[in-house]
Amino acid sequence: MNESGHVAIVVLNDGTTYTDVNGCSILIVSREEYDRVIQSGGDARDFNPIAEVALFNHTIREDA
Repeated sequence: MNESGHVAIVVLNDGTTYTDVNGCSILIVSREEYDRVIQSGGDARDFNPIAEVALFNHTIREDA
């Protein structure tokens, strides 16, 4: 939660699962890497991303 009292959340593509963004990240992986992890029943720790976007906080715009 930031100073405004708001919480930023990430909703997963199932439309039900969510968490706050603090500490979440978006991984960029190759299609081959994605398919390999999915087919082996792996989880997020099994990816070897080529890039990562870390999500830590949010800012509420005063003019919004």
